[in-house]
Amino acid sequence: MYSNLPCTHEPLSASVQRCCDTRNRLLAPLSEPKRRAFAEYDEYSKAEKAYEKAVDAAAQAFHIAMPEPTSRRAIKAFISAVTHGMAIGAVDSDDAKQFLYAARIAVSALGKQKPEKRTKPGVESADLFPAAPTADSGLAA
Repeated sequence: MYSNLPCTHEPLSASVQRCCDTRNRLLAPLSEPKRRAFAEYDEYSKAEKAYEKAVDAAAQAFHIAMPEPTSRRAIKAFISAVTHGMAIGAVDSDDAKQFLYAARIAVSALGKQKPEKRTKPGVESADLFPAAPTADSGLAA
């Protein structure tokens, strides 16, 4: 069962916030007066099922709004959305396992990332790593 509480946190990353906003829009009709109205149905089981369907729909909306893991940056955003969804109750543990496994597969499909050379502009690598002293330099004993 998913949580029915809306996200009320400070804005996070844009992708996670989009997921939360989508979920909150679907949870808005389930405000406290509406929850009481559900409880006043003659047949409580019908009200409970309708309520659960609404909460499940909000969780599914969160899932749909998650970014697609198509690049390294998107995969990081996807993982952030999954972990935040777990924290707020929009992603259950079974879904989280599948989502995180999909992220792992996406990372492996991208292949290894070549490390970037991080040098200052205009500085040669020889300047960063001076040669070792030799016998001719006068530093040898």
